[in-house]
Amino acid sequence: MDLEPEGIIPPASELPPVGVNPIVASIEAALDAGHDEEALELAEEALANGSADRLDLLFLCGDARMRLGDPAGAEQHFREVLAADPDCPGTSCSLALALFKQCRWDDAEQALQHAMALPEPVPDVHVVQGLLLERKGQLREADQAFRKASKLDPKRYKPPVRMTKPQFDREVERAIKQLPKEFRKHLNAMPVIVDALPNEDLLVGDDFAEDPEILGMFDGVPLAEIGDGLMGEVAMPNYIYLFQRNIERYATDEQDLVQQIRITLYHELAHYLGFDEDGVDDLGLA
Repeated sequence: MDLEPEGIIPPASELPPVGVNPIVASIEAALDAGHDEEALELAEEALANGSADRLDLLFLCGDARMRLGDPAGAEQHFREVLAADPDCPGTSCSLALALFKQCRWDDAEQALQHAMALPEPVPDVHVVQGLLLERKGQLREADQAFRKASKLDPKRYKPPVRMTKPQFDREVERAIKQLPKEFRKHLNAMPVIVDALPNEDLLVGDDFAEDPEILGMFDGVPLAEIGDGLMGEVAMPNYIYLFQRNIERYATDEQDLVQQIRITLYHELAHYLGFDEDGVDDLGLA
């Protein structure tokens, strides 16, 4: 189980109208309100009926699928738009992000280069550029890209809040010490590993790819699934991973970064205890 952020590219609070068609406006309103499934349903129905501009609807379908955690489906929609309008700046950037979300780094890089070469690239290209540079270990260059996106669109983007690895580790230790004893004891035999980013082995399986922007991950057997005969000894090692760069990028300031470290750690502990994200509130750990 893992904890995923809402996405590195947040919905714009004031999206320019894609068209004057009232159906398109209603889809945009649903997306703005966070009703992504409703937006996708409306867009797909409008596509089937031909009741609005096809390219507008295809893009909105892709946008909704990205928000719903389906980058492969979003990719198909974005490629359909680009087949008709290959120099659309927003769609070109969205395709690069959809490929990044599928852990297809080389394909994302190629799509990004196209998006950045357009006459009027959207600010979001610098965010995707920063994500790819982070994966290459080029943190200074990545932060330059993130700062450029923030300068171009300060309402939507803020530069990542960085900590040194020792500082980050100390905040993790502090969060562990703040746990009630009944929860803290579970971490005694379960390593908490702080990695810069999730590696390929954690992200890519035989038939799936995790979101590379996940904040944390529990890897192992939840306590509730351990059979009576295995109590006291787990068949496989359990680990909690925290991904520093992703958490830094998700935070809004240093205080929020400390809070996000604590929240992420507690969520992953809750996964080990057999709870999903909603169950954290019931445990009193949030």
